[in-house]
Amino acid sequence: MRKYAAVLAFLLVVSGCGGGPDTGTPTTTVVVTPTAEPSTSATPTTTVVGTPTAEPSTSATPTTTVVVTPTAAPSTTATPTTTVAPTTTATIANAAANSLPSIEALAAGRQVTASFVGVGASAFNSLDITGQHFLIVASDSGPLKISLASETETRVIYERPEGEGIGTHETRTLNSDSTSIIVEASIDVSWMILAVASAVLQGEASPGETLPASEASLSDSCSSANAPGLNALYIGHSFGNTFAERLVEFAKSFGIDGHCQKIVLRSGNENGNPQSLWADEIASSEIKAIIDDGDIDLLIMICCSSSPADISSYWGISNWIEYALDRNPNTNFALAMPWLSNPQRFDNAELFASTWNLLHENIWHTVIRNLKTEYPQTEIFDIPHGLAAVKLRSQFEAGELDDVTSLISDNGSAIFRDVIGHPDEILLDLGTLVWLGSIYEIDLLTVPTGDPGKRIEEYKVDLRALAQTILDEEESFLVE
Repeated sequence: MRKYAAVLAFLLVVSGCGGGPDTGTPTTTVVVTPTAEPSTSATPTTTVVGTPTAEPSTSATPTTTVVVTPTAAPSTTATPTTTVAPTTTATIANAAANSLPSIEALAAGRQVTASFVGVGASAFNSLDITGQHFLIVASDSGPLKISLASETETRVIYERPEGEGIGTHETRTLNSDSTSIIVEASIDVSWMILAVASAVLQGEASPGETLPASEASLSDSCSSANAPGLNALYIGHSFGNTFAERLVEFAKSFGIDGHCQKIVLRSGNENGNPQSLWADEIASSEIKAIIDDGDIDLLIMICCSSSPADISSYWGISNWIEYALDRNPNTNFALAMPWLSNPQRFDNAELFASTWNLLHENIWHTVIRNLKTEYPQTEIFDIPHGLAAVKLRSQFEAGELDDVTSLISDNGSAIFRDVIGHPDEILLDLGTLVWLGSIYEIDLLTVPTGDPGKRIEEYKVDLRALAQTILDEEESFLVE
């Protein structure tokens, strides 16, 4: 064990462990308040804050906060240094914002170039957002459909069916200069859209860099009573929250009704590991307030500590288990093991896999075994979604993964969408299947493919079979 710990201590300090930091910070905030139905052709006028009747001003600098007040349509001139938030009225804007995660929570430290918040249908014309970026969509219910319209075509980039509860979605990277956004939604659907600069071209993050903690969560009131689904709470960093978000959609697609998901997110491993969340007064209070209701069936935490090779450094997990069991003795616990951040630091798939396996099998499983011994009446299990990244990279470098064209890219056809190691579409879908199978102990091969995630049926590789292989390997390892 000491030999393994020494190897891990060296490799992990060099490479970093899951939940790596992003780069970039949000910019100036602009609020757009339409006074009439959105138009696809009208030109907005602007006024500086505190000067509602003055002539419009279009020269606000990145350090100036302005209110843009269109007379017919939302603003069409948001620049990459401006955050824009259009709504139907200021009152509705506040109501919508209050029902949704904060911009900080959704962006998770990434650079927001524009943002829009509103209720019901709307349209934003010819957005002047230059450079490569992607969109983050959040809504409190459905139905909701988001489309992008150019001079030549209109295409749907996100569609949510009717239903309640917070939902989020990230698009692939876009080059949408002079593109309009069209929002189709019921009048009671609150939504937010963020345009986020692609991180691929921003360079590597330093191994010790962390993001500022968000003071908001994706928590939403829900109940899994009288349904097979669980009332789950995920606490952790960005290498886990996207899978937690998707669990509602995936569970429903596979016939598991009533899965509820609450999320408390802190960016970066240094802020999002169980120890840091326990020590962070704001984060700890937020998590405890959710647990105090006594209705959490499953608490999901994620690796790793700030000293990943040191077994004793995982004390925060026991603290959260003790707290949750005191509120609900029937609480179960899942410990998620992500992949290693900055994947390009590993020269090849073999090194990437061997380092992850050392951490997973010799450290993480030891932590889990110790906890099982300490809490013999409590269900504690692993979610090895990091193995999804390991498998995909191994297949890609062996030339056996036709769905992927590069290891890291921002065009939606890679394993990782940035140098930090955040998951691209195929890793998001495969990883969520691993979460689903781990939590609900279902044979993924026996259920209909349906259409969960972005396009499960459209991949050339059988993601259900690959996810089941990961679960089978985990089971065989635990039996040995």
